[in-house]
Amino acid sequence: MLGKTGKAFLLVLALSLVFTGVAYADNDVPEARIRVTGRITTVDLSTSSFGLQGRDGQAYTFFVTGDTIYRSKDGSIQSLADVEPDMVAIVVAIRNDQGQLEVLGLGAAVVEPKPELKRFFGTVTAVSLPRATLTLETRDGESITFQTTDRTNYRSRDGSIQGLGDIEPDMLALVGAVEVDGGLPQAIVVVVAHKDDIKPQTMTATGEITNVIPGQQTFMLTTGEGREYTFLVNERTRFRSRDGSIEDIHDLKQGMHAIVVAVEQRDGSLLALGVAAGYPQQDPDTVHAVGRIVDLGNRSFTLQTRNGDQLTFTVDGSTVYRSRDGSVQEFGDLRVGMVAVTRAKVLGNEQLRAIWVGVGKLRSTDDAAPPERTPAENPSMEPGLRMDAVNN
Repeated sequence: MLGKTGKAFLLVLALSLVFTGVAYADNDVPEARIRVTGRITTVDLSTSSFGLQGRDGQAYTFFVTGDTIYRSKDGSIQSLADVEPDMVAIVVAIRNDQGQLEVLGLGAAVVEPKPELKRFFGTVTAVSLPRATLTLETRDGESITFQTTDRTNYRSRDGSIQGLGDIEPDMLALVGAVEVDGGLPQAIVVVVAHKDDIKPQTMTATGEITNVIPGQQTFMLTTGEGREYTFLVNERTRFRSRDGSIEDIHDLKQGMHAIVVAVEQRDGSLLALGVAAGYPQQDPDTVHAVGRIVDLGNRSFTLQTRNGDQLTFTVDGSTVYRSRDGSVQEFGDLRVGMVAVTRAKVLGNEQLRAIWVGVGKLRSTDDAAPPERTPAENPSMEPGLRMDAVNN
């Protein structure tokens, strides 16, 4: 509860120095004194008392007397009547003969509201050392100039940015700033990086290769949840396989299983940075199929594969169902039109019994599936730049 009022407590702790000269009451010795820091919860003038929630969570009731000494930063607190709930305070007291906590000294302060820290990301366009300002062009094209001070905190990945003089135009910056009445936004923290240092956000997809078009340098993959992706390859793409037989896109084949690490390009296409592929090592008594559900029967479903083949699978109580959003938990959740991936056991009567079924959402083939991304620290934050909590 008191975590955001650290500075106010430093203030009242400083005020505690004035209590070192408080005269001892009769039979009072320093060891008998009680010193408590916390937040005032109630003030009762009729009983000359106030309540205080200590930093340890304990509730106290203190009583003032005509000898109580009051202190505040601006001298505005002269009596209990000047004390208000939600002030932070330090109290020096003793326990009197009636067992009450009698206040010798009270230092109190109002907790000033903490300015809201706003974050701005963009490209540095200007740095003015004489004015101690930094100008940023945001993603929206807005130009914002920030005032820096000797309290501005500078950060960079390699520690090379120690001050405003180390920042150059065309660098990327994430600025945490607060509004100032009648002035420029004041930069509290500035996180800076060269554009070449920013690693693009990647996604990973695992599934079966369903189509390969070497002439267009593209291949398609369907995940176990039924999501479909189209990946581009170029000279940056690295290929891996168990036996070393896959060296480029010409070696990829429909039906292979693959793990793809990719990055989204500016035009929205997915560039594969790494492809690890190979044919699955599976039991000869099982089959693996990918397609769209075209029919639902009594405890059975029919898939139409991309080759146009139709395969019918039966299900039983042991069949496991998977979906990315958890919407498919049982056979009754399947719908005609869903894209599905299934592994099935080949029974003696040549029936196919589904061991597990992974499906995607029911959607049209024109819908674009968004990439599966590693979670970002902050939706407004550029990958590679991080701003931790800052106390201003």
